[in-house]
Amino acid sequence: MKSRQPLLAAAAAAALMLTAPGVRAQDEARPFTGFYVGPEAGISIIDANPGSSAELYYGGRLGYRYQTESGWVFGLEARAGDTTFSERGSLFGVPLRTKLGRSLGGEALVGYALGEGRRHLLFVGGGFDNSRLKISAGGQSSGTTDTTATILAGYEWAVSDRLSLRLGGQIIQPNGLREGRITGGLFLRF
Repeated sequence: MKSRQPLLAAAAAAALMLTAPGVRAQDEARPFTGFYVGPEAGISIIDANPGSSAELYYGGRLGYRYQTESGWVFGLEARAGDTTFSERGSLFGVPLRTKLGRSLGGEALVGYALGEGRRHLLFVGGGFDNSRLKISAGGQSSGTTDTTATILAGYEWAVSDRLSLRLGGQIIQPNGLREGRITGGLFLRF
């Protein structure tokens, strides 16, 4: 029991400091500073042989950002998502199915907050994506993962001190495919 007391005291002190008027005023002047989490969804356009396919993308992000007094914003994000991409065909009469599955990744962001109260953020970033590809043929299936570089850009609007809306685009090349995503997200800062 004694080992929990310092941890509880630190948590209580942090909670008090975060609710102090001075800290709240500083956060209001920098709406993109802090931890955030939220869902995102959109369209994933996948260029695969023989053609392109527009599929649903859904997932979520968790991250931390720091906004300077001059308006520059620096951050790190972790992302998890999935697409509805699936193709069926046959090879010598054997039914084939290809599915692009879960996508995990991380990105570093840099942006600039502008406008009244610096509530409008334009950002760019880069990082990595790890996607799973599953191939099924004649009752047998095999999966592989691929890690590739990714770039992203977007706009985010801090609707309130804790809530923001994001519209972004991302380019990924998983498992030899070319994928572009256009997503919208709702993020809660805590």
